[in-house]
Amino acid sequence: TPLFGWWIEREERIEEALREINLFDWYFFINSSCVEEGLKRGRFNVSLLHHSVDPLVWHPVDAEKKYDWSFVGGWSAKRQEVIERALKVSVNAALYGPRWGKRCRFSSPIRRILKGDYIEGDPLLRLYSETRVVLNITNWGFGEGEKRSGMNMRVLEVPACGAFLLTDGSRDMSAMVRPGEHGAVYEGLEDFEEKLGYYLKNHSEREKIATAGRERVSKNYTYDHVTCIIAQRYASLMAMAPV
Repeated sequence: TPLFGWWIEREERIEEALREINLFDWYFFINSSCVEEGLKRGRFNVSLLHHSVDPLVWHPVDAEKKYDWSFVGGWSAKRQEVIERALKVSVNAALYGPRWGKRCRFSSPIRRILKGDYIEGDPLLRLYSETRVVLNITNWGFGEGEKRSGMNMRVLEVPACGAFLLTDGSRDMSAMVRPGEHGAVYEGLEDFEEKLGYYLKNHSEREKIATAGRERVSKNYTYDHVTCIIAQRYASLMAMAPV
């Protein structure tokens, strides 16, 4: 029976994956840079398999818009910079995640939008549906924008909920969720602030993109699609196996 692996960690940890690839008949990565590095080192049993979503878990909730923007994720210095820029655009926001309360002073405006350390399940779905612009601020990858590969789960989960996504870039992402068509991508703090303000003002364009994002993800990036890719690879390996 063919043995499969699927590396879903950040691309900076590629060496860990390379040490175990030869234990598997086929090894999938969520990062194109990891596939490229594997091939460069003579590991030819590798290919790309991105994250997917379960539409029964990630779906729209009927709710009135309550927040201009929201973000869910733990504190980092990079994320704080972006959140501070977002507050210049609008203070009508919601923030969830660990360490924000410890890292931000009591006088910080971030404290006033901090709703809790953790949110999941139905409350998270409701938050996305109540938010005009959902932010994604990643903390991993070699460099920024097109220098990075791979993506985190928010890139698919937020559109699957019918919410508008504003995220930092990745060279893998544009093939799945195209900027300006299924979501929006910012490059740097100035561009982030400008795009957040733009999409908050342009309601019809924002909602059109959010609807297209949901359709794109639900039709192309569910676990049914992942299963088909794995099944096809399994069949090709079995066809090459000695009788």
